[in-house]
Amino acid sequence: MTFFFMAGVISASAFGFVREKTLASAMNRLALRVHGAQCNSLEIAAVSHHSFLGVPFVRVSGHARHLQVGSFFQPDAVT
Repeated sequence: MTFFFMAGVISASAFGFVREKTLASAMNRLALRVHGAQCNSLEIAAVSHHSFLGVPFVRVSGHARHLQVGSFFQPDAVT
């Protein structure tokens, strides 16, 4: 098995007053970006809560990763 680490941080944000739903929304957006990068894993690097003009939001950042058999990156390979 080979575990590829994709360089560069990816992040996603979501606004909302219910902290759990806001975090879930940001995580879903981040997962879509990982899927768009044709990777099948995600490493969460940071979760931060902020407020902009009184509206709370959360920002989640991490790195895309890809787990597969073989030593060459194959985004279409079934793991």
